[in-house]
Amino acid sequence: MVCGRAPHPQDGAWAWLCCLSAAVCNSLHFGFTQSFGVFLPILAEVFNENREKTAWAGSIALFLTFLVGPVAALLSQRFSPRTVTLVSGLLCAASLLSTSFATSIVYIYFTYGVLFGTGAGCILNMGYAVARQYFTSRYRSLTTGVIASGAGVGVIMTGPILQAVIDAVGWRDTLRVMSGIMLIIYTDNASPDVPPADNQTNPSGHKTHCLETFIDCSVWNNRLFVIGAIAIFLAYLPLFVPNIHIVRFATDLHISSDKASWLFTYIGVTSTVCRAIIGKVLDMRWVTPLQGVQISSLLMGVSIIALGSATEYTHFVVFAVFYGVGNGIFVTTQAVFFQTSVAPSKSAMGMGMGFMTCSVAILIGPPICGKSLSSLIRHYVKIF
Repeated sequence: MVCGRAPHPQDGAWAWLCCLSAAVCNSLHFGFTQSFGVFLPILAEVFNENREKTAWAGSIALFLTFLVGPVAALLSQRFSPRTVTLVSGLLCAASLLSTSFATSIVYIYFTYGVLFGTGAGCILNMGYAVARQYFTSRYRSLTTGVIASGAGVGVIMTGPILQAVIDAVGWRDTLRVMSGIMLIIYTDNASPDVPPADNQTNPSGHKTHCLETFIDCSVWNNRLFVIGAIAIFLAYLPLFVPNIHIVRFATDLHISSDKASWLFTYIGVTSTVCRAIIGKVLDMRWVTPLQGVQISSLLMGVSIIALGSATEYTHFVVFAVFYGVGNGIFVTTQAVFFQTSVAPSKSAMGMGMGFMTCSVAILIGPPICGKSLSSLIRHYVKIF
């Protein structure tokens, strides 16, 4: 996209084009991060490592995607979202290209885990910056949901596409193809650097104390923000447990692995659709973002508990649909909550600090669940 010189009005056609651009960027980096499992058995075999050690590359990338939130917001205030998106996209492309030449799994920890995770984290935060800068409160939650839906679409589509490309050209060339795609898309879809007419920077041209503003931890003095952050942190701890165990649970009940794998599609589709719908609901003030977090957490929790009683494939499909709805509501409402529970001038800080909190849960959640459930392996009713 070529950026014009004149400021663009908020809620206008250019703003919606920026929203679509952010959704596309989100779909690409999130889809690839969430589809690392496609590479997992291949890398484990190539480098003669166990899957647990190999999986750390994907875990590091996902952890850093959320951890770098404060740094991403700081950079966006210092250099503009467009510049940060462009550089981060180049970093992601370079990380995949360098990973294609990997000679050990430790090498991949850095080239993919650290570099790709850092770039993806900056792109994630810049996407949500579009909703803050280019839309008024009338559409802000809806556009946040649309941007979050992009990640859902990426998760649904990227896995099968990557598998097909790997089967055709091998894993190293697949990484090079993905690097080229990211290079093209991120350079073309970087967020515009001209601010909307109602949201321009200080006329003096200064970037307004970005360092002082962002690393100020005063958001933690906000009681509502703290309560919500704790609730979201706790919800993230077991969030990926169904994804890890559901296929094995289904096959133990004599359901084919092909049918079981479709459960991820059902979860992904319902989650993607609900991310945009709940955004519109939030804009209409029917529920608050914190209430949305509570409703979604309850829905996911009840679904997981009920899954322990599943005995046939229909039960699994019902679980996938309800869990996907809860997941979609959760993803959008937690993003909106982090931005709106603090003063507008600190929305970037709220988003960055909130995502950083989530990153800790993402990192320690699976090991904690794995440790506490290690004695219950194959007893999936007790696990859920």
